Amino acid sequence: MAKMATDLVSIDRLKQELRLGGATAESRAAFQEHDALLAAQIDAAVSFVAREIDAPLVETTQTLYVQPATGQHPLVFDVRALKRVSRFQYWSLSGALRQAPDGSIRVQDLGRLVLAGFRGGSHGLYPPATGWPAVRAGSLFRLEVARGLEMTEQTMALRQAIVLCVRQLYDGYGEIRPTAAFYALIQPWRVYG
Repeated sequence: MAKMATDLVSIDRLKQELRLGGATAESRAAFQEHDALLAAQIDAAVSFVAREIDAPLVETTQTLYVQPATGQHPLVFDVRALKRVSRFQYWSLSGALRQAPDGSIRVQDLGRLVLAGFRGGSHGLYPPATGWPAVRAGSLFRLEVARGLEMTEQTMALRQAIVLCVRQLYDGYGEIRPTAAFYALIQPWRVYG
């Protein structure tokens, strides 16, 4: 899993794609001043591609607020490219909604997490063996989750889409203009409606 945008497309690889610099140490030194620019353009392109496919390419942590489930029923929520649940909190019957959640469930005590929907969107999280806790009326469960799309050989097209976007930025356009090639590369990961 990529921790930063340059893990997806390195600056050296991008220089090869853009045909910048040669293999000698002198020519690489001449282009080092461009490294910050190229890194920023890679960040922008990764962000653009992630927005287009509605899934982060770099691992991110997000907080979700989900309508509580009861008893032994699974907690159902929609989020694409879910890697793991890292924290689970709730407001107990005695908790005040204007304060932080006062109850929590250890992640290892939660039941299994299953993919329940099309293209990795809906998930079902099963409760601990004792069931879901009683919660304050009007409150929600608060989950901290890690999201990110695993980059494998099947997702190499996304790397090329990133390179296409950086090429647009490097050529001096003020915005990324998706082309037919870009949409063809990201087609398997796009979500409609």
